[in-house]
Amino acid sequence: MLAKLGLAAEQVRGYFASNPTLASGLHRAPHAAAGTAADRLAEIAPYIGKSEREVRVLKAKQLLKDAVAGARALPETLRTLRKRLLERSPVLFEQAREEWIEQRPIIVEKMKQVARAKAESFGLTFMMPAKTAEAPASSAAA
Repeated sequence: MLAKLGLAAEQVRGYFASNPTLASGLHRAPHAAAGTAADRLAEIAPYIGKSEREVRVLKAKQLLKDAVAGARALPETLRTLRKRLLERSPVLFEQAREEWIEQRPIIVEKMKQVARAKAESFGLTFMMPAKTAEAPASSAAA
């Protein structure tokens, strides 16, 4: 790989010595070849032997190139996401409705408990109203 890129091992070691973040085992190089070491070589090869200014210019050009590629891919990405959403939305909405039906009483009770605790922290107390049987509709009409 070094010969293919026209580099010597000493050049690579020197570059990594001056750029320890790229030499770190935690650095993830973009996939460019078969293997992590080859990926790293492909990532740094354009910068070896260049001044710091030239490296910044090359990185800025690459950033712009990636941004343009992303912008060009955006319409297709949005179409794909929309299609997936339309295909899956009925199932997702049905699942959400079923889960809400199951969880609603629990959530309401929890909210009541939190409200009571907050009110009590301010010195307020609430009496829970007794449940009363509703009068039949026929007696109200009489």
